[in-house]
Amino acid sequence: MRAAYSYTRFSSAGQVGNSSLDRQIEEGREWYNREIAPTGIPLDESFTDSARSAYKGEHVGKKGDLGRFLAAIQSGAVSKGSVLIAENAHRLSRQGNKIARKLLEQIVDKGVDVHIVNIEKKLTYGWENRPNDYTIVDSELNRAYRESERKSKIIKAGLKAVKHSDDWAGILPFWLQKVDENGKRTKATDGYKIVEIPEQADLVREIFRLAAQGLGAKNIMQDLQSRGIKCGISLGRVGHLLRNRAVLGEHQPKSYLESGTVADGDPIYKFPRIVDQTQFDLVAARLDSKKKVCADGKIRPATGSRYSNKTGSLFDGLLFDVTAEPHRTLHFQKKEGANNPYLISKWEPNRQGNRIRYDLFEKSFLSYLTEADWKTISGEKETEDLKKARAELNLVRAELDQANRLLAKRTDQMNDPDLPDAVAKEFASQIVAVRSRIATLSAQENRLDATVALESRKAEALSSPEKLIAMIKAGDQAMRLSIRTGLQRMISRIDLDFAIEPDRITITVTFINDAKRTTKFRKPIRFTKPLHPRRSRREQSQLHAI
Repeated sequence: MRAAYSYTRFSSAGQVGNSSLDRQIEEGREWYNREIAPTGIPLDESFTDSARSAYKGEHVGKKGDLGRFLAAIQSGAVSKGSVLIAENAHRLSRQGNKIARKLLEQIVDKGVDVHIVNIEKKLTYGWENRPNDYTIVDSELNRAYRESERKSKIIKAGLKAVKHSDDWAGILPFWLQKVDENGKRTKATDGYKIVEIPEQADLVREIFRLAAQGLGAKNIMQDLQSRGIKCGISLGRVGHLLRNRAVLGEHQPKSYLESGTVADGDPIYKFPRIVDQTQFDLVAARLDSKKKVCADGKIRPATGSRYSNKTGSLFDGLLFDVTAEPHRTLHFQKKEGANNPYLISKWEPNRQGNRIRYDLFEKSFLSYLTEADWKTISGEKETEDLKKARAELNLVRAELDQANRLLAKRTDQMNDPDLPDAVAKEFASQIVAVRSRIATLSAQENRLDATVALESRKAEALSSPEKLIAMIKAGDQAMRLSIRTGLQRMISRIDLDFAIEPDRITITVTFINDAKRTTKFRKPIRFTKPLHPRRSRREQSQLHAI
């Protein structure tokens, strides 16, 4: 059965309650009564898109009523000879002439006429070939697109400015909430304070603590469940959380492009910090160590270990065989059925490897740590990062002092009533420039202050090793994860040279402040031996054939 369908639409929720919808309905009825009612075709006003953008094409999607109307045409529920009434062309599309014409084709070519009220046009089959029709319609569609494009740029510019203001929070992380002056949760866009949700913040801290001990995401979830800790996030989300800098108080404004999400400007520090920088860096280093370079040259995460909650070795990622160039890592290896684990050089073709009994090495090395002169080690050397940060901080502060002095001087000079206009104009320009420079320098000063504080905290860990030594002496197997974490907080790498002396292994320990200590362990001949280069299967088959 033929019918006249009055289509109405408005773009945003902010238009709810205004006169836009009522006006469209009224104009549609007037047009129907004047042009269509005499033919006896009934009126249907059931197709309305509320708060759906025609610029983004939301109204023709699965949830849009115009999309539902197009589907009804395809299925035959809307018969040929029916009419679609729209107040104006931009109610149907604001996506430009090309897309809008395709939309009209889907309607008109199926035998449904389109009546546009404001320009008094009735679009029937072949309208795009009639200059009197397509000239006016194309002009309306182009004007609607340009208008929406201009509004979009204005909104984006305003949103970008708001994103970088102190009043913008965006979508908060799940462990934070907005509260009003009375401490009650609020959805207000101003006058609020961002605070922790205690239970969720504690959950995040516990996840980071376990990750710092070397546990992977799956083992973290299992550990939490075994202790009855409710975890409302998925396994995949744990991995994202461990990379999320919002735990450091950082908010990164973003822009959403067709190619994906990109950073929009510099990060802003406006959230409460719930994880300290040292722990975050330790977790990041563990995650990076699980990456590998694939055959196509791309870096991807390596397969995680299902035994990450067990501490076979206390020195994961710290041990290197430096007997010959290039240096190689030493891996922990305990074969099934073997009595003792070994540290073994990473295999490389045509290179001799080395190995040593792990239990003997661990016992000797931990004994060495308990006797080390930690105070001398901690005060011996600053890290290169700390030296660089302090030098940069001094330069920034010197330049900031000069800028502040210049600003004060020019501001005072501007108060002189006898100052010539040309000079006053130049001084005003200098004041604007120096204020901008002061803002930039202040931001650099804050960043460098944070870097200096972080690097200084590393030295503090070296000057107070009592907790680590107590755990080592206790020999408590349940504390091995904590010992491993403590070692990685204090030591950057441990180099083993098997060749300098025939009966001793030379061990060089590099601490996190770049201080180095060299010691020698007696080589237990029974349990330390070179591994001869392994031949490939092809070489073995060739030798067998000979």
